[in-house]
Amino acid sequence: MEKHIISKNETNALKGIAIIIVVLGHFARFSGSSIPLASHVSYYGAALFAFLSGYGTLISYIDHGEKINSLWFVNKLIRVYIPFVIVNVVSLPLYKANDKSIIEKILLGSNDFIMWYPKFIMLFYFIFGVVVILHSKIRVKILLMAFTGIICYIVLAILKMDSQYYTSIFALLAGMWLALEEKVFKKLNQTICLISISIITIVTALASLNTSGWIKYIFVSLSGMSCSILFLLTIINVRKFTKVCTSFSLLGLYSYFCYLTHMKVFYMIDKYMVILSVPAFVTFVLGTIIVAYITTTLYNFALKNIKIKN
Repeated sequence: MEKHIISKNETNALKGIAIIIVVLGHFARFSGSSIPLASHVSYYGAALFAFLSGYGTLISYIDHGEKINSLWFVNKLIRVYIPFVIVNVVSLPLYKANDKSIIEKILLGSNDFIMWYPKFIMLFYFIFGVVVILHSKIRVKILLMAFTGIICYIVLAILKMDSQYYTSIFALLAGMWLALEEKVFKKLNQTICLISISIITIVTALASLNTSGWIKYIFVSLSGMSCSILFLLTIINVRKFTKVCTSFSLLGLYSYFCYLTHMKVFYMIDKYMVILSVPAFVTFVLGTIIVAYITTTLYNFALKNIKIKN
């Protein structure tokens, strides 16, 4: 019997699904595809990543006796931020000169505005670390995180920042809630949950298409959150199809570098091919997978050797 709602393999499968949604959504968006709503689906992939980050962070925290060591944030820097910086440095020649400073391009990824997620999730890790240090009761920590998330949402809306920064906040908090209430969730009727969440996802998604401004993005946030739970329930209910989960989980192992490099692959293809075509699409997908595999393998190899030397 699994200790948690989903296994590590199933988590990777969900990451695989998330990156497929993000990559296909960005291709549709930046290639000028006329497929209705295709350019908006990347929101749901980002929300699923945030959901899994919230869930995984709190599960790990609970499993380690509700403690984090002094190297916890350093590990997050190594696993999330350093790859982000490396990709930004290597990809500099792909972009035309603009008014952004070289430091901003490297440290903030300002050359490519889809590179918001590493900054978003590093902010979450920082806030989580601070909240953990400040208070001992885990439920209070979740409330503090929720309060912080709502404040961030309001501030980002007032500053009129890109919507991507705050459309995943609800999903992230939902992942943390799920980690805290796993026992309750396991007792729920999965069929009823699946139907209910499906209805909520459809209703909120439709509402987001018929509203504007900050109300629109609240509905986008809610639909992203419910859609993430829907994917989770789906994985739980198709466990017997292990080959399906394994296929997605293999992609999930390379999902982060897929995210970091897929638009770089897109820009390269756009220079030499008609981007809105089947050959370009196939080249983009295969190129993204190959580049992600190579970069992930090289980075993990480097980390392994560094650890051996230390």
